[in-house]
Order: sequence, then structure tokens, then C-alpha cells
Amino acid sequence: MKKIIFGLLGISTAQLQYSAWGEWTEWGPCSISSDYGSRIRHRSCNSGAYSSCAGEDYQVEECTEKPVNCIVPSLPLNSSFVNCTSTAPGSTCEIACHSGFLPSGETRLTCTDYGWSAEFGSCVPIPSARCPALETPENGKIICSDSSLSSSECLLYCDPGFQPSGESSTICDENGQWNAELGKCLKAKCTFEQKEYYAGVSILTDNCRQECTCTDDGLWRCKHHYCKSHNEQCILDIESTNYKCQERVDCYGPRSWSSWINSNTPTNGNERESAQKARNFHPEAAVCKQPDAIEARRVRDQKSVESLLQDGWRIFVGDDKVVCRKRDQISEKEDCEDMEIRFCCEEKNATPECPDHIGTWTKWANADRNPNDGGDFELLSRHRALDPEGVCEVPHSIDFRQVNETLDWEVKYNQKITTDPQMGLVCYDQANSNSGGCGDYEVRFCCSAPLDLSCLRQRPPWNGNRPDPTWLPPDRCCGNRPYNSNLKTCCEGERLVQLEEDCTENSY
Repeated sequence: MKKIIFGLLGISTAQLQYSAWGEWTEWGPCSISSDYGSRIRHRSCNSGAYSSCAGEDYQVEECTEKPVNCIVPSLPLNSSFVNCTSTAPGSTCEIACHSGFLPSGETRLTCTDYGWSAEFGSCVPIPSARCPALETPENGKIICSDSSLSSSECLLYCDPGFQPSGESSTICDENGQWNAELGKCLKAKCTFEQKEYYAGVSILTDNCRQECTCTDDGLWRCKHHYCKSHNEQCILDIESTNYKCQERVDCYGPRSWSSWINSNTPTNGNERESAQKARNFHPEAAVCKQPDAIEARRVRDQKSVESLLQDGWRIFVGDDKVVCRKRDQISEKEDCEDMEIRFCCEEKNATPECPDHIGTWTKWANADRNPNDGGDFELLSRHRALDPEGVCEVPHSIDFRQVNETLDWEVKYNQKITTDPQMGLVCYDQANSNSGGCGDYEVRFCCSAPLDLSCLRQRPPWNGNRPDPTWLPPDRCCGNRPYNSNLKTCCEGERLVQLEEDCTENSY
């Protein structure tokens, strides 16, 4: 706002009749010395006989020749700028109070030609909100971090033999409201075969002849796991999550146990060993995809899973894996410990077979001749690219040997090599660093001979879209059965057979 100063210059002391002021002159120049200056304008009094002009005959105002930018205002405590990108005349600057504080005074200023229009106010604490008191539940208690003030968290604890039903924690928000309704403390229950049992109740089951007691945490604690027959062992089945008696497998004859394998260490109190991990991290063990049996034990004392079950551990056993989870254990138990596992598989120390009724061996071939690619990779896809007519899509088996050298299987297995008929051969130099890296191998595949179906092309089975019931395929291909459009037509060996269902695996 401009400041106007009035003054009186050169007015006669004589009293004149009908005196009146004339028009103001234009403003004079701005006499600026630094940032601000002043300028003046005048007016004249037309004197009368009996009166004089009232008021001043000049005006003075402050002036500046250029706009003056404002200085960035000081930021009040517990606040931050939300819009203060310019300090030029006409711009604005705003602040916002931090969470838990309210503004007191100005929060938005405007820059004028003479500075900010006002000063920022302050940010004062919000009075603490208080949530209503929580009612103490039956068979339990509530413990809060800070009574019922804002941000206080309250937890529900149930008495022994009871467990929470519903929410077990709630927080008082800034509006004085609990964000959740606490549940109740109900008598703890355990479930077995779709029936519920209260805490403290013991049952005798037929599964492993075990005596189980429902604990205060709603978990079964069982003991005396044993089966009626010595040829059976008690396990905790991973599929049904129940105890059951399982027949022991004698691993002998064409089958044998692998070495004990420990693929990883427990993570977050959980331990898991499986055939898949064993194949990935220990290819030299030659673990089969479908083991006939597995055995697991604790590493530190070689105690079997069956004995650990007797001690109260809950360790699940599957067809090819063993799993121990911390959350399944009784409360006084610690984290699951490191375990190792072995697998019963058919021995791999015999030359792969390719029976005549299955097919014939392809020629020995070497698809990976690069010695600097980190190993030897005789992949099925590479061999099919080299010989698409000879190498089939789904081989029955695979055989391998060193290039220009025939080795028996015992020598070959000194190196860590993975073979799979539908993948090929994989050997990593890093896994065989002790033996100077992988050798250069060549492979062959057992493939079914392509079937000669040229007899089917000697005469079409129909004309146009309508079947021809008089058509008979050549005798050498299918005998003398007439064609029937309602049946499937399949070649089996040298005969054409007709089936009501899809062709069998032995049909081509």
C-alpha cells in the first residue's frame, strides 16, 4: 500500500471569499536513492473573499523504479513448504504443518512490491486423541503400549487352554478410534479326521498307534509312534498332513541307495531337502526322477526322521522330499535343524538299452566342439538341428562316450555329468575342476524307426467328403478289413487297425 503524505505550501493568511482547490498536477519524478524513493504532486487554491482552502496543497508517496523480489520467508517449526517456487511480486508461498500439528496463524503469503503481505503463523501440537477403554475379555487380558492414547497398540492375550478367535491386536488412530475390534478367548481346539477336540483331551489313533494330546495352542502333541508290523515305519505324510504307517522298502538288487545329500541349510527356521534340489546341486549322485523310497536324518547326530517324530518333531515326508517348517512345531521347539537325505533308485551303472521293438541307435555325433564355452553341452535340440531325419523328437534313451575313446560307465561317472533322453548331455567345467574340466563327449539316441505308411497313399479312402464303404486298403498294410468312417484308423506295425477310441501308444 502506498503511503500518502499531505502538506501545505504558499497559502495566503488572508481570508478570501469562495476559495476552492484546483486540479492535482501530474506526479513528479521518483527521487530514488537505493531501493525506494519518493515523488510529489501539487494543487492550487482559487482564493475567495471570505474563506480559504482547507487541507494540504501537495501529496508525497513512496516509489520504486523496478519490482523488488521478496526474500524466502523463515519456515516455522514442525512445518514444510508446499508451494514456494518464486519470490517475485505477485507470487505466493504456502506451508503445511507436520502430522500431529495444527496451523495457528497465516499459512499463505503473497509477495508485494514492498515485501510479503504478512508473516507465517506457527504449528502447534494437536491435543492427544484418546480411544475409549477396552473391556477386559473373559479368559484373557489386554496389554497396551500406552494406555489408550493415540498410536497406542493393544494386544489380546488368552489364558492357558484358550486361543484368540478374531483379531488379536488393535491400534488407536489419531481420531480416537480403534482400527479393529479385538476377538474373544475361546477354549483351544484341535482337529482330527474332521472332528474337534478341546485342549487337554488325549486320543489314541490307529495311525502309527499314537497317543495324541491337544495342546493349549491348538496343536496335537503325539508320542509313541510305532506301527503294528516291523515291515512298516511311521511317517507324517506331506499330502494328508496326518501320521500313517508306510511299508519299508528294501533297496537292493537292481536298486541301490544314493549317498547322503545335503543340498541346503535351514532358512528362517525351515528346512527342505528334495530329489529336485539333489539333481540340481549334486548331479554326480545321479538321483532318479521318481525314487522308490527315501530316507532322511538330522545332520548333527544322524537321528532318523522316525526317531525325531517320537521326540515330538513334526517333519513331513513325501515321495521325493522331506519338509520341516518352524510354524508346525510345538511351541517349546526351536528352529528346524539341518537335515540330509538319500534316495533309492535303479542303478545307472549299466549300458543304456535300445531294444529292437523300441527302435535303433542313431549315429554317434558331437554337436558341441567349442572347448571354451564352460563345458560340454550335447543338447537334443542341437543334434536334431544337425540330423532332423535321424534324431527323433522324444528319444527312448541316451548313451555317451568320450570322443575317439570308448570308456566303461564306471570311468565316465568319475565326472559330474547330467544326461536326460529329452534334454541331452550337460557337463560343467566348474563342477569338474578337480579333473581339469569336462571331456569332449559324443552322444547317440535310441529312436523309433520311422514307419512306412506309403501303402496308405496308394488309394484315397474316400472321394470328396463322403466315405467310400467299398474301399479296401492294400492287404500288405491292413489285411482285408473294410473302411468305416465311424472308427479311428491307425497303423500298428505293418497293419492298419480301426479302433473306437484313440490310437494306443503302440499304434503309429
